[in-house]
Amino acid sequence: MSSSSVKLIQECNEILPFEMKYLPDFVQKKLKEELKETPEKKRKSLLELKKMLDANEQLTGGVDFHEDFLTQYLRHSKYDIQRAFYHIRNMLLQRKKDRTLFDGIPDELFITKDSPKFFLLLPKRCPEGCTVIIFQYGKK
Repeated sequence: MSSSSVKLIQECNEILPFEMKYLPDFVQKKLKEELKETPEKKRKSLLELKKMLDANEQLTGGVDFHEDFLTQYLRHSKYDIQRAFYHIRNMLLQRKKDRTLFDGIPDELFITKDSPKFFLLLPKRCPEGCTVIIFQYGKK
């Protein structure tokens, strides 16, 4: 994490809720400063990435990816479209190879009486915005 990111997080000093439907101000500021993200750059990059994915229908299986999903890959790749495509391609190939890795955790795991004994899902996020889960492996 860059020193400017750490400063932004420290300035924020906000405890974030577990469920979020918005980007906090410090995240938006980070996107502008570190990634030079603008609405126009985001729109153009999404269109180009979608075009690359559509051209590889054998790989994607005709899946129509959500823009939020693709935006995560673009941001991770610092808007390098080739690199974002490479990461998505690797994820799709891994998914075809071993689908069980991508299965969700069944709701029953969170509902049963035994589950809360060995893990705790905190109701707030850490200052960087990450979800926090505490696993207590020794508990039965």
